[in-house]
Amino acid sequence: MSSKTNAFNTYETTLNGGITDSATSLTVVANPGPLNDPAYLVLEPDDPVLREVILVSAISGTAFSSITRGLPGSVSGGQAHTSGAIIRSTPVHQMWDDVFSDIAALEADVATLQADVIEGPAIRAERTTSIQALTVNTFTTIIFNSVIDEIDPDSEISLNTGTGVLTLAEGWWFIEAGVYFQNGLAATELHGLQIRRGSVSITESSQIEPNDDTSNVYVQVSTILRSTGSANFDARALYSPMTGEDAGAQPQTHFTAFKIRSL
Repeated sequence: MSSKTNAFNTYETTLNGGITDSATSLTVVANPGPLNDPAYLVLEPDDPVLREVILVSAISGTAFSSITRGLPGSVSGGQAHTSGAIIRSTPVHQMWDDVFSDIAALEADVATLQADVIEGPAIRAERTTSIQALTVNTFTTIIFNSVIDEIDPDSEISLNTGTGVLTLAEGWWFIEAGVYFQNGLAATELHGLQIRRGSVSITESSQIEPNDDTSNVYVQVSTILRSTGSANFDARALYSPMTGEDAGAQPQTHFTAFKIRSL
């Protein structure tokens, strides 16, 4: 959970009534801004004897409560202050401590997620030669000729390269399919690329028109989804060979999935 605190440029007010050295609530004459909680404030910031850093956790109008007194930077812990004493919003090191603490916590969360992904089931398949002969203007499941990486100690993934069907166990998964055209699309036209769950398309690319033969083109679709157990997925392309200078050119394809355990 974030430990964000609030501040307000040039914020300054005064005590409306004195407080003891242990009071955990106070009232101010005005709350310009207004300042919201939680907020670090300094009581009598210009006084070398009475200066005190506090954390106000609850603010309602001019009523400040749930106050932590005498934080580091105070001259001498909690002190009594008289009515009219200045209260100022000013940078204190506790703000930066909170920021760096949050960053460290986020880095730890990211490291945990990375470890979960790396240690979890993952698979990557590809077809490095041509996509099999496709029926013109018909979406056809991509048949892969190899699995180039698989980490699946608990047998939660199954890819049948002969049918192109990927079966996933229960859980959250990231799936991506991609088609790579080398030297452009002079000889090819990709009308669409999609990932299906069963017979239903769940994500799909737009049509890619023919291009000149000087560019490399990569098209990919991806999705994060929950498999309810033994769900079947495949990648399909609507791809047409075209006549022309490079009529023999063919795309490469890949299909990737990995489980996101942290979800």
